[in-house]
Amino acid sequence: MLYRNLIKTYTEIEDEMEKEGESYRVSVVSGDRASALLARLLDDLVGDEYEEKPSSIHCYMRQYGMSEDDARAQIKQRMKNAWKDMNQECHEPTPASMPILMRVINLARAAELIYSNGDCYTDPNKAKEWVKMLLIETVPI
Repeated sequence: MLYRNLIKTYTEIEDEMEKEGESYRVSVVSGDRASALLARLLDDLVGDEYEEKPSSIHCYMRQYGMSEDDARAQIKQRMKNAWKDMNQECHEPTPASMPILMRVINLARAAELIYSNGDCYTDPNKAKEWVKMLLIETVPI
């Protein structure tokens, strides 16, 4: 889902630039790469215990000969660095407009929410309360 939205973002970047009369392709900016990396690492941190496929945690453990706790700490540091890359992308001039960059940031925010309470992507029942609060229950004013 998140990766499909990132591809849609690329299409929107190209469409917006064509409207402005510019006909060149935008290379992958670090914010897009950081957003995808963040989603991947969040999935690995949350789903590592019950999934049978190799994760970035296992790869880190094997490659650097470290414990699982140390590997998890390294993954969390890489996630912090990904957020820094996305924030830096918003503060420096880039070919993409701010609305496009905000879409990338919002995809990363969605990934944080989806994986903040376990793996809500694989088990949507975990997100049921959030959806109920967002769409059904009214906010008192």
